[in-house]
Amino acid sequence: MISEGRVKVMYDEVTYDESDNLIKIETEFVDADGNPCLNDEGIAVKTIEYDSEGRKTREAYFDVDGNPVALSGYDPYDSVKTTYHDNGEVATQTWFYRVKEHPNSYAKATRKYDERGNIIEVAYFDAEGKQLELRPKAGGER
Repeated sequence: MISEGRVKVMYDEVTYDESDNLIKIETEFVDADGNPCLNDEGIAVKTIEYDSEGRKTREAYFDVDGNPVALSGYDPYDSVKTTYHDNGEVATQTWFYRVKEHPNSYAKATRKYDERGNIIEVAYFDAEGKQLELRPKAGGER
């Protein structure tokens, strides 16, 4: 059941590993009656996962039925995954998009970074994983 009312309650379920490291925060939005509802960004659940170093590795968004849903706004992705170099700098970021909602768009975009945090490559893929475009970055950009 989708609530028509405004979000009245937001609660977090926090998960830790056996070493007491934060590994996941799941935020759910519900109305005054406790029914799942969409927040102002159009999502009912937001999940953030972390690695053992406390770095965000995945952020994803879901509707009231648990289906992936794109954020409303400029860059409508439904999840993003991040990997890191040994020095802690971001190595890759991959955004996943709802192709059904944006049929003339790409399904996945990936940025690769060098160990200083400069973008060295940007790639775009369709829903079948076929690379549509590759943009190497000469000298790196931030």
